[in-house]
This record gives sequence, structure tokens and C-alpha cells, in this order.
Amino acid sequence: HVQLHRRARAMKRLAHLLDDEAAGWQVSGASLEHVLMPLVLHPIFELPKGTGADVVLPECARALTALGKRLSWGRYSDALKQLLNALKVATKEAENAASEKNKSALVPRDRSVAIGLCAVLDGFHFSLADEDPLGEGQAKAHISERSEQAILPGATQGDEECFEVEEDDDEAEAVVPALNKVWFALEGKLLPALHKLVVCPKVGRKGEKLEILRPNVACALLKLVLKLPPRACRRQLPELLGTLSNSLSSKHEDTRTGARTALASMMRDLGPGHLKLVVSILRTRLDRGYLLHVRAATIHAVLLALARDYKPPGRARPAADKKHHD
Repeated sequence: HVQLHRRARAMKRLAHLLDDEAAGWQVSGASLEHVLMPLVLHPIFELPKGTGADVVLPECARALTALGKRLSWGRYSDALKQLLNALKVATKEAENAASEKNKSALVPRDRSVAIGLCAVLDGFHFSLADEDPLGEGQAKAHISERSEQAILPGATQGDEECFEVEEDDDEAEAVVPALNKVWFALEGKLLPALHKLVVCPKVGRKGEKLEILRPNVACALLKLVLKLPPRACRRQLPELLGTLSNSLSSKHEDTRTGARTALASMMRDLGPGHLKLVVSILRTRLDRGYLLHVRAATIHAVLLALARDYKPPGRARPAADKKHHD
């Protein structure tokens, strides 16, 4: 529809129908990919900034998440590849703008494409191996060796956003039988590409080049990492938390504030069990000068975020009180 508020209402109804399992709304995979997906992605790619896109984008994100939960891995990976490539192009445009000392903010498509990418990541529903059968060194060596062969037909070797694995790649599954093609694609292409897109270039007020954190991409990447097998999750978390720590060490207050807010939001997903890891990384990266004050403010924000959702475990009644009660 031409009127954006009607289009947003239609997106909301679509997301509700896709999420409502009791309604039993059955749609073929081809219809999801070739009909519904292009309709939902159109506002993300085509609506320029400042034309009422903010009315449609939240509902588009909900619809994309609902669609992602119904897609098979092949169609799901195609959608991710499309959004990753689009965000990569937007990032390059932002870098060009920075090199030309253009003081405008991010390119108009950057924000909307990042929202779409995060929505599809939230719809990740594929099962992975319970344990990583390869050691950390073996997994990195194997995936580095095989990743060059895991690129979609028509893509170039240098395009790191093309992460699809061939459906009939029996050799890869024979070498690592417990790692299905979903896990292989995640470790080989998707996660490295997402780590590179957590920050984006921007030009400061005085013409200096900055690297601004994308909080929504960082949070979506964290949710995906937490769905990995435990050993793989332990490998990916320090890199993501290190990227946030680098943003916290920036001399620009806006950059530090955004990174601190993002880390506090992410801690609600991580939980108290990862507090020791977060504090350890902050102590290592923020260890001198004004960074000590930044570290104290960040830890305070993290503790406040955990306190909102923390529920202390039930304490056993003391033996004396129990005996008196009986």
C-alpha cells in the first residue's frame, strides 16, 4: 500500500499470523522466500531516511523474525547473505564519506539494513551440535582450510559475507560428522562477517574519523553466540566483549556512552555467570588514566542491569528455625 501506516499494519498482521502456531497457517517455503520476504524487505532497502520509514521498520523487523523462524537453512542463509552484503556496501559508503570529510551521519540505508539483519538473526532456530567435537585449534584450522570452498556460486573469494555451504558437500560432513552444515557455515563465514560489522565508520564534529558501535548488531550477535555449543561460545565471547571494550576506550563521550549502554543491555542476556569474564576483560583493556573512571562507570552500569532481573536462589531454612517450626 502507498500509505505507510497501512503497510505497517499489514506487517503486524503478517507477524501475528506467522507466530500464532494455533492458527495453523501453512505457507510453502517458496512462497515465504519469493513472495513474503521481498515484500517485507522492500521498506528496508528502498525507503529513504526521513520519509516515515520509522513507522514501518519496527513492524518489518517483527515480520522478518517470524519469517526467519519458518525458513529452511538454505533460504534462511540466502536472506542473511543478502542483508550482510547490503550492510557491507553501506559500510563502504560510510568509509568513503569519511575519507571525503563528509560530516553527515551514517548513510541512510545503514540503519535500516542493520535492523533487518538483527531481525533475521533473532529468528535463528536451527539445532547445533551439543559439543564442539574439534579442539579450538583444530576447528579454526579446519574451517580456515574449507571456508574457501564454502562460497555460494557466483560469489568471489574475497567476499566474506557469502557463507553458504553446498547442500551435497559430503566431504565436509565426513571430516566433521558432528558439525552439520549450519554449524560449519556459522563458524566459517557468518560469525567472522558479523564481528567485522559490529562497528562502523563515522566522521566526528572536527572531521576526525571514528568507529561507532552498532549496538543492535552487537546484541543480535550475542544472542546468536549464546546459541552455540559451550566451547564455541567461549571462543566467540571474548572477541565480542573486546570490541565493546575498544569502544569504551574512545576519547569521545558519545562513543563511550553508546558502548556502555550496549554492554549493560547485553549483560541481561549473559547473566551473572559471565560477570567475571566481563570484569576481567574490562580490567585488561581499561587499565590506566581516564580509562579507570570509564571502567568504574561501566561496571556500575553492568551491575545495575543485572540487579533489575536478578533473583537470588532460595535459601534453605536454618536447622534451628526448622526444628522450632516443627
